[in-house]
Amino acid sequence: MVSKQGTLYVVGVAIGNYDDMTFRAVEILKKVDVIAAEDTRKSRHLLAHFQITPDKVISHHTHNEADSSKGLFAMLKEGQNIALITDAGMPAISDPGYKAVCHVRENGGVIKIIPGVSAMPTALAISGLPAEDFRFIGFLPRKKGDIGKILKGLATQTSTLVLFESPRRIIKTLQILQEHLGNRQACLCRELTKTHEEIISTTLQDIEQQLESRAEVLGEITLVVAGADKNAAQISDADLAKVITKALKTDESPRALRDRLCEEYGLNKRDIYQRIINSQK
Repeated sequence: MVSKQGTLYVVGVAIGNYDDMTFRAVEILKKVDVIAAEDTRKSRHLLAHFQITPDKVISHHTHNEADSSKGLFAMLKEGQNIALITDAGMPAISDPGYKAVCHVRENGGVIKIIPGVSAMPTALAISGLPAEDFRFIGFLPRKKGDIGKILKGLATQTSTLVLFESPRRIIKTLQILQEHLGNRQACLCRELTKTHEEIISTTLQDIEQQLESRAEVLGEITLVVAGADKNAAQISDADLAKVITKALKTDESPRALRDRLCEEYGLNKRDIYQRIINSQK
């Protein structure tokens, strides 16, 4: 007799404070046969806190997700119930989980979602920036050129932007954002819900200066950045050329002109500076 197919539970876990775990999430973790975790060592701390002793904890992370997804489905066909969790937050949100959900769904498996906290909406809610229209970027690419391609397409969009970043790269990322988007309003959320939670709500430039003054930056970071100003003045290429030509005949420096034009018209900082330099030739 073939056993009834098991269920894959996609479970949201706390992003820092274990008290943010839902009752339903804890109950599911207690009753499943297998827990598929992004990092089994980290997950055991969470499980121990709630006195959860699963029969089996297996590794399901970015580097083995394709093969692991097939293994999970094989267990489901045997009738085992599986909880899929990541180190923090919701699976598949810049974390492993997407491939497993796709594979199980495409093969007719049963999936249930157990929602929980996520750093992305948490940071957006506390940022004080518009949340009715936003775009989640996740982690930016590592290469500056690839980052530039993404940001160039976002420079004129009015949607609020939300992204994740590592403490090692955050200062460089803030600099690149200013280069492509200008000095926008932003909110940096570090170590959300944890003991050393920090919220810095100001401009990209000011956040950069505050972090540069520290010996080191630690912790997980979510950055919320204002979209392009809907009310920014518009200017045609022809009129912009006239403004640049006129300004260069005065004592205004190229950098000061760049900053002024970016502020007035919401232009790309790097592109407008290059245009000013070309106009000097």
